Amino acid sequence: MGWIIAILVIGLAIAGLVGGAVLHPLLYGLFIASILIVPLWLGSSIVYGIIDAIFGKRR
Repeated sequence: MGWIIAILVIGLAIAGLVGGAVLHPLLYGLFIASILIVPLWLGSSIVYGIIDAIFGKRR
């Protein structure tokens, strides 16, 4: 978990440092993508955990 937060912080820092440079839209896009991917990844982990708990009890 810690490394995911670190990646987000580093991505935000890089995007802020680059500012209005040519790469900024690309870095900003990567940062937004990471923001979108992390909740999906966490959500899928939680869903799989719930499914495993439900079906695990039925076996």
